[in-house]
Amino acid sequence: MNLARLRLFLFSVPYLMLLLLFTVAPARSEQLTPAVSGELTLLECIDIALRNHPVLRGASEAVNASAARVGQAESTYYPQLSLEAGYSKYDSFQPNFDRRFKAEPYTAGINLSQNIYDFGRTSNRVRAAEGGLDASKQGYKLARQALVLRVKYAYFGYLRAKRVLAVSEETVRLREQVQTQATEFYKEGLRAQIDVTKAEANYFEARTSLIQARNALRIARTELENALAQPIPAEPALQDSLEEKVSSVTLDEALKEAFARRPEWLEMLAAKRIAKADYQAAYSGYFPTLSGNAGYGYIENDFPPGEEDWLVGVKVSIPLFSGFLTREQVNEARHKLKGVDASEANLKLDMAKEVEQALLNLKEAEERILSTRKAMEAAKENMQLAQARYAEGIGAIIEVTDAQVQGYNAETNYAQALYDLKMAEAVLDRVTGREY
Repeated sequence: MNLARLRLFLFSVPYLMLLLLFTVAPARSEQLTPAVSGELTLLECIDIALRNHPVLRGASEAVNASAARVGQAESTYYPQLSLEAGYSKYDSFQPNFDRRFKAEPYTAGINLSQNIYDFGRTSNRVRAAEGGLDASKQGYKLARQALVLRVKYAYFGYLRAKRVLAVSEETVRLREQVQTQATEFYKEGLRAQIDVTKAEANYFEARTSLIQARNALRIARTELENALAQPIPAEPALQDSLEEKVSSVTLDEALKEAFARRPEWLEMLAAKRIAKADYQAAYSGYFPTLSGNAGYGYIENDFPPGEEDWLVGVKVSIPLFSGFLTREQVNEARHKLKGVDASEANLKLDMAKEVEQALLNLKEAEERILSTRKAMEAAKENMQLAQARYAEGIGAIIEVTDAQVQGYNAETNYAQALYDLKMAEAVLDRVTGREY
């Protein structure tokens, strides 16, 4: 018996190993292997995010749900067909005949009903559902644009962090060089010890900034990875497009684009159509409905029933009094429509303000590019002169320190200005409804 169990175990081991290979190994590989590699452009990153990010899958399912609601509203246009079967038993006293009636009828049949005309109830409900579908489509576009903006933030943020890291590394190298010079001057008796301690303090201050810059780059990489919803290499190669020229547009052109393409505005127009259709559907509750029905089946006290039974008819239903239900439904729909009108006016003001602010921020960022570039060039020249003077033994340590601090700040300010310009352009694209 034990030998049989041992044989069974040895026979099953290869299959267990194969099972582990095909279940565990792919999951481990999926976690460790980056899904993207090589140099990536901004458009490629956006394309990756649009293909993979779950936020868009959620928005897409909302569109599908809205499409299903349109089908639900349209179902009233079609005939309603049902099969029925039943059994009942009753015992009833009939005074007119002074006798009791007992029966156990069996029934089976098919029924057909068709709405003929309901004075706009169905058509307005369909229009409302179609408006809801349009609104959900604009919601999907809005989610796309928000994701694109997030990718741009992450992409340009990584490029900015990478530039700041390069500046920090260069600052550490320069301050280490000054520290070495100060130590040699002190040993030769040409400088006081304060130069050595000052240079050493400057060096370790730069080391601290370098640690922070490296951490900022790692955080920027994590943000980019989350925006793409894909693993990326530890040091992704991104095409540096920070210094590419941005497009220009006038206020009138930007406003025209915004009101033609921005999802929030188109969604508001769809909400207005929904409110109008809901009002008309509610108002149609005052009017009658016309419907037709037909049925064919069998009824008999024996099973299975054998006696034929059929009917054909037309029914008119005229609402007389419903406890003021229709009146209040109309009032509700009317006030909702007025509320949508107010929201539309408010959104129009907000969009105009956002577009104008985006253009002003873009103009400011363009002007800061010029000033920070000039400041960076002047700071670099000043730093070279100060370091050369100190190397010749005619400059002071404080002069070199000030020049290095000014150079570091000028270069990081220029990197920040480049980033701000790109993000100002990205926000302008967003508030005017451009895809990317």
